[in-house]
Amino acid sequence: RFVPAPEMAAHAGHASTRSGIWFAQALALDPRRVCRQQLASPRIEVRFGSSVHRIARDESGWHAVAHTGEAIASAPVMVVATACDGAALVPHLPLQRERSPLQ
Repeated sequence: RFVPAPEMAAHAGHASTRSGIWFAQALALDPRRVCRQQLASPRIEVRFGSSVHRIARDESGWHAVAHTGEAIASAPVMVVATACDGAALVPHLPLQRERSPLQ
């Protein structure tokens, strides 16, 4: 149901200047917890401190490439989840920005 900003603030537990739609039976996700659980998978290798300059694809799969040209990581499937910078990494793909529903 539609609720005005003061009621939305009460439901959300913090100040809100926006009205919205309140789903009383909806579930809430903690993005930090979801990320921690996903990164704990043995199928995911976390690499902090690496900067990807571009993403390339060839017959062996997808490659995250450093500014030096060295492949940082390679895989048959790649998920590009970089907030605003994803399209710059793969300019040859028709990507468009989408606002996250978790924002």
